Amino acid sequence: MRRAIEFCVWMASWWDSQKEKRVSLRPHVSEGVRAYALEQADSERRRSMEWSICWDNIRKRGRDVLEHLKVQDSPMTLSVLEVEINVDEYEDSLRDDGFF
Repeated sequence: MRRAIEFCVWMASWWDSQKEKRVSLRPHVSEGVRAYALEQADSERRRSMEWSICWDNIRKRGRDVLEHLKVQDSPMTLSVLEVEINVDEYEDSLRDDGFF
């Protein structure tokens, strides 16, 4: 998931770099292209933040487990980590159409 989050950050940066690439367009088209690029960059940033927040507890738990494995003599007990994953309506529609 770390790589997916990093990819979202990279995509946001890429979209930001695209907003001024098309200079030979009519002003109203150029404005639309710029707005689209900004919207896509914002969407990627929001996705990376949402995923970071959702996976933060799992990443912390993974670090705890790895640290415990490094120190074998440590009598650490690991508690159960319960994770709730929400599926949005778009994914529900894909599931209904047989994509999942």
